[in-house]
Amino acid sequence: MHLNVVEETNGIQTLFQFTSIDPAVKSFKTSGDKANRFQVFPNGWLILNGTLDREQQAFILLKVEGLKENAEKLIGPIIISIKVVDVNDHRPEFGEEKEGIVRQHSRPGRPFMYVNATDLDDPLTPNAKLEYSIFRQLPMHNGVWFFQIDSETGEISTTDEGTKQLNPEDEQKYELLIKVKDSAPPFLDGTTAVSIIVKENLWQDPKRVNIVEHSPGPHPRTIVKVQWNNPGAIYELRSKERSNFKLPFAVDSYGNISVTKPLDREERDEYVFLAYALDNQRNALEEPLNIHVTVEDINDNAPVCEPATFEVQENEKLGSSIGNVIATDRDDPTSENSLLKYQIVKQWPTKPQDSLFSIDQYVGNIGRNQGNLQKHEASHYNLTILLSTECIVQIIVIDINDQIPVFVKTEYGTIKLPENTPLDKVLIKIQATDKDEPSTGSSEILYKIISGDNRGSFKITTDVRTNEGSVMLAKPLDFETQQSYNLIIIAENPEQLVDGKKYNSTATLNFMVEDVHEPPYFLNSSYQLSIHENSKVGTSLLKVEALDPEGSKLSYSITSDPLSWVKINAQSGEIFINKEMDRETESKYDIKVTATEQGGSFMSSTVDVAIFLLDINDNDPRVSDGFNKLFTCFPVMKEEKMIFKAADFDSQYGFPFTFSIDGSNNDWKLEKINGSHAYIVTKHKRYEQKVYEVPVKIFDNDEPPRSGDALIQSKYYLSFNLIISENSLSIGHIAHSPTSPPHPPTHPHRDMHKTQKKQEVRIWDFVKQTGASISQGFSVIQIHSLF
Repeated sequence: MHLNVVEETNGIQTLFQFTSIDPAVKSFKTSGDKANRFQVFPNGWLILNGTLDREQQAFILLKVEGLKENAEKLIGPIIISIKVVDVNDHRPEFGEEKEGIVRQHSRPGRPFMYVNATDLDDPLTPNAKLEYSIFRQLPMHNGVWFFQIDSETGEISTTDEGTKQLNPEDEQKYELLIKVKDSAPPFLDGTTAVSIIVKENLWQDPKRVNIVEHSPGPHPRTIVKVQWNNPGAIYELRSKERSNFKLPFAVDSYGNISVTKPLDREERDEYVFLAYALDNQRNALEEPLNIHVTVEDINDNAPVCEPATFEVQENEKLGSSIGNVIATDRDDPTSENSLLKYQIVKQWPTKPQDSLFSIDQYVGNIGRNQGNLQKHEASHYNLTILLSTECIVQIIVIDINDQIPVFVKTEYGTIKLPENTPLDKVLIKIQATDKDEPSTGSSEILYKIISGDNRGSFKITTDVRTNEGSVMLAKPLDFETQQSYNLIIIAENPEQLVDGKKYNSTATLNFMVEDVHEPPYFLNSSYQLSIHENSKVGTSLLKVEALDPEGSKLSYSITSDPLSWVKINAQSGEIFINKEMDRETESKYDIKVTATEQGGSFMSSTVDVAIFLLDINDNDPRVSDGFNKLFTCFPVMKEEKMIFKAADFDSQYGFPFTFSIDGSNNDWKLEKINGSHAYIVTKHKRYEQKVYEVPVKIFDNDEPPRSGDALIQSKYYLSFNLIISENSLSIGHIAHSPTSPPHPPTHPHRDMHKTQKKQEVRIWDFVKQTGASISQGFSVIQIHSLF
């Protein structure tokens, strides 16, 4: 049994009433409380007569016994666990005042000391949950807090501003007044003072270290020292770049950093790495320091230049720049160790003279110095440039176009050409020469006709290897237009001549055109026209025209006219309609017309003429083939629908169609499906076994519409299923869709049940007698009989 009793409660408290089922129990006895504050009255009430203090005794185990009238135990003992419930009756208290040390530039938020308070109240309740705060800092500059405290742990650390501004040279000692309070009413509190001494932070980045490359040693050699604020730290160096990079530096247990070998500036001119201070668990005590080492240069590398090639024209002006010699030196580019000087020590060849070129001693720019360059004397020069090493520069002299092309022959005589000479045939070859450098724009020759070819009938191509020109026809010759050509041809270069030079070499070439008898030709390669199909006989369609190169008279005739729909005027070439045309017969009518010379060779030419017939609405709409006879089942058991399709020979005026049926028709009605299809639908079930003719009117889409009358036959037929099972045969009536009409019937419907042995004879007897059609698939045979 468990009871809770609040401490420090004055007066008598009734806690619990015991009841006994045994009437022999006359009194109760308690034990377990040395102060005898608990008592049970004869009526069973347990009372507390006194005050409890949780801090003296938090739990009491009380024993209760039931006694007889003679005080002899009858029941028990019963154990009662009494928990003394805490009240907030103790103030938190600090121990002795503390003094701490903080280093300048300590990491903000990293504790350097702590305070601790105690509270005698129940630690599992808010009565003893403590909260720390700093309520005063002495001295305080401009209201800036340099310190902060963790409200739960009491750990004291610097703020961001404290890390920046704390300086023992400005202020060496600070006082902090700290309050602690519990977390339950009446919120009891306590205070204490803490003294903080500010000391210099020894853990700081050292100055940059300079080491001359290739230092003779000895190695290792100490170059700088780092020191943690307290003894016992473990020092370690780490690369900032990658973990597996082996630094040429080491650190000992005192923080002395050494270089372990000679350094090479050309290999690496700077090292930046990290120095760590670690505790015994190898955790960083603070942020690592940056160590900067600069490797100083000595003049230990010779300059290097790559062979270079420059080009210069023959007529390059004196003083002009030709190119720059690029030399490199691996020594420090900011020091005199890499300063280069250039000097030309040799020119080869020396013709037409030496010192044709100069060089800037510091920049390395090569220029024209004196004399004249001639490609035919020296096509290139090699210059030897002196630094602390030699550098070879090649200079190639570029030819300039200072020589004009000259014809080998200036007159090529007269050539006779038939007027039907084919294009691109080489008529004659011509030749000019050029003394400029071969295979350059200066020596390549282009031939140009500058006179005698106003019509552009000729062209000249050049063989780039030999500079030979091939004269060819660019357009067909026509003796009747021009009988002779006197051509003047000039030879030029694609590259511009130097100033003061002009092209002056020409050649003449004459052609005489010979007459060749030619057939006539039509002015158009083909003809076409469009005309309505109902155009009247005698209507003029078009006029074709042909010419004869020799001027002979021509006659025209039609040499292909499959339906004899046209005729032609033999003298004028005008074509007329000869018979009525029908677009539904031929929508595109092709004919051929021939023009023939008269009174001579009778040479001729033929041309195609295409006549496109435009549709007119000259056909009635109708029922499409295959839909004139429709079938349905007898007897009619429900509304039946039979589909049909409309058609029209006039493609433009047909679709979409509309449909109608006489409204007085009592047997049939129409249902439109779309613009081409409709249903004939039964109106009742009282149909006879016969063929019905249903009058339907179909309208096309013309304005006004053209209509057509159609009679659609509707027939009735019966369908039987002949199902073959293992031991029996049965025939039953089914309804069948009107997709394919059955054969005419001869007998009415009948049922048959026979054995397997006789069923084949009876089936075929039935088929033979009725004339029914049989369609066989897997295990079902259908017999259709029309009635």
